[in-house]
Amino acid sequence: MRDGRTFSAVQPCLRGGRRDPLSDAELEAKFRANASYGGWPDDMAGRFIAFSNGAFAAERLDALSGFRG
Repeated sequence: MRDGRTFSAVQPCLRGGRRDPLSDAELEAKFRANASYGGWPDDMAGRFIAFSNGAFAAERLDALSGFRG
């Protein structure tokens, strides 16, 4: 600072990383915000979340093509 004082901050790890992970609710909120920024309406983001939650149990992934731009 002009008066000679200094300030410092330490961030030991990134929020959302292995040492400080996001909760499922925070991760969904982050996805929805990014999807909105990318132009997806909220209902499309919700459909994608529902799709991805069942993707590993699905026999086919044809529905994935419905999310192409």
